[in-house]
Amino acid sequence: MANLKVDIGCGDNKVPDTIGIDMERLPGVDIICNLERLPWPFKDSSFEEVFCSHLLEHFSDTVEIMEEIYRISKNGAIVNIIVPHVSYEGAFRDPTHKSFFTYRTFEYFTMETDNIPSYYSKAIFKIEKIKLIFMKRYQPSSFIIEKIANKLPKLYENAWMWIFPANTLQARLKVVK
Repeated sequence: MANLKVDIGCGDNKVPDTIGIDMERLPGVDIICNLERLPWPFKDSSFEEVFCSHLLEHFSDTVEIMEEIYRISKNGAIVNIIVPHVSYEGAFRDPTHKSFFTYRTFEYFTMETDNIPSYYSKAIFKIEKIKLIFMKRYQPSSFIIEKIANKLPKLYENAWMWIFPANTLQARLKVVK
């Protein structure tokens, strides 16, 4: 099969036209698997696109999981990730969350960093896009805050994130093998 796509930790909200893998037997789940037990049941370089929504924060070893995503992805594959942003109170409220993410977290998996070591992992990605998403409770100012935060992410996270918390972080990464 060409152009295989996988939704890791899909739950009951699987992305259409993907293979859904989850730890629970839910509607839409194609493969039931303990995602904490590696390797996952896929061959190396199996997928053209990977979806991971609200999954990575549930693992204590983000590097290990990113390396597994890298392993199952083809060169040039697109990896779509959604995680709670560290400033969102829900990131800490959920007792199953073990990892936290900032705008720059995924730079640890690239060779394009400034003052962030890239030697922690053998998985290499190119960041296609990172976006902070804000809840609508700041209407009408949420649009302005989101625009400024995404244009000046370092300033936002160093000065304003606890005043104007982001809800989620969306990352679009490209696998480099």
